[in-house]
Amino acid sequence: MLLWQVGEIIRMARRERKLSQQELARRAGVSRSTLSDLERGRCIELGWMKLERLVLHLGLELQIVRPVRHRPTLDELRLENEAEERKLSNLGV
Repeated sequence: MLLWQVGEIIRMARRERKLSQQELARRAGVSRSTLSDLERGRCIELGWMKLERLVLHLGLELQIVRPVRHRPTLDELRLENEAEERKLSNLGV
């Protein structure tokens, strides 16, 4: 997930809880301008602790998960098959 996507989720959660940017920023200990930049996708970098405090005050949860492996393309399957055939050929099968 990209930071601008996190900002959209934070904005939606803040609005659902009827909090102003100023109030959430105060509670989380970040500047209102930082929160505004985050929500508008203009924040280039945000420290882990700031993000954690924002999420905590919105009742959200941070999770780190492994990405789902993408489905292989036909070219990837073809290359995989050719490599397997070369292996078998080298083994004399």
